[in-house]
Parts: sequence; C-alpha cells; structure tokens
Amino acid sequence: MYIAGPGGRQQVLYEDVGSELQAITNMVWVEIHIYPCGIELPQTHPGFTELSYILQGTVVGALANPVTGIIRHGTFTAGNIAPVPDSAFHSAENPSCTEEIILQQAQSGGVSAPNVLQGPAENIAA
Repeated sequence: MYIAGPGGRQQVLYEDVGSELQAITNMVWVEIHIYPCGIELPQTHPGFTELSYILQGTVVGALANPVTGIIRHGTFTAGNIAPVPDSAFHSAENPSCTEEIILQQAQSGGVSAPNVLQGPAENIAA
C-alpha cells in the first residue's frame, strides 16, 4: 500500500494483521517520508503500539497520554527511536529543509488506520 499527501508519503513494507488464526506476528512495518515543513496530523491506533526509528532528518513529535491527556513534546534525530504507546494520540512535524525518513513498526491486535500526511503547520500541538 502506498499513500501520498501534500506533507509526505508512506509505504507499507510488510503487513501481517488479521485474526489470531490468520496472522503470525500481528505486525506492520511502514516507511514514512515527511517532506520539509510537513506534518503528520494527530492520530491514534487503538490496539497498536508503535516504534519509529528515525533514519534521516529531525522529527518534532507530540504525544498525549491516553489516560491523563497530558501532552509531551520531543525532538528525535537520525538514530533515535520514538515510542508511541497503545491508543496514544500522537503527531509529528518536520521543521527542517530536508526530507525526513522514518521506519515505523506497529504491533498488536487491532487494525491501524493509515497516517494522514498534511502540509506545513506552525504548531502541531495546538
């Protein structure tokens, strides 16, 4: 599956999600490219935890605790891993002039909706 928007593109590299009798790993691997000044809109994936490995660029992320609603911000650079707990509301922004590339792994029981990639925004946490 390949998805593109004004802020970036993503491609599913591997997907093994389904019923317990069909799926072996319940895992999805996605390559995400966020264009310069692009954002990934806030989203959640109930039933999935995510690990995002930053291959290139700088990612500014926002993460809302699903229980308390408290929002945390973080900056991740190439070589960093950004974890996202199950059902946490999260978003990402590329503040730089170079494309960022992320290898993302999501795993568990539900089906994850595709990320929605959009164009520039001044503040993704507002």
